[in-house]
Amino acid sequence: MENNMIVQLNVEQLSGLIKKAVEEVLNERKTEKKKIRKQLKKETKLMSREEVEKFLGVSDTTLHNWNKSGELPAQKIGRRVYYNKSDIMAKLSSCQASKKAKVK
Repeated sequence: MENNMIVQLNVEQLSGLIKKAVEEVLNERKTEKKKIRKQLKKETKLMSREEVEKFLGVSDTTLHNWNKSGELPAQKIGRRVYYNKSDIMAKLSSCQASKKAKVK
């Protein structure tokens, strides 16, 4: 036999309980998303837009144009944009090769 308990709550108390429960779920989801982002970043060696700008020494506009033209594809995870490190290294070596060709 189950032990059920009937409790009387006023509107403010019920509202507070619902609000607390929703906040807990949202915080859990936020924590899960952060863990997933970190894991994806480690597994696939992704770099953020800011990291790529510093690494390649290019502006945000250049990075956006390369992404738009397909020269350096990006991946969106949520609202954030990431670049695969292997794609970045390929772009770096192609830029260095084009510079060497111009020098000759």
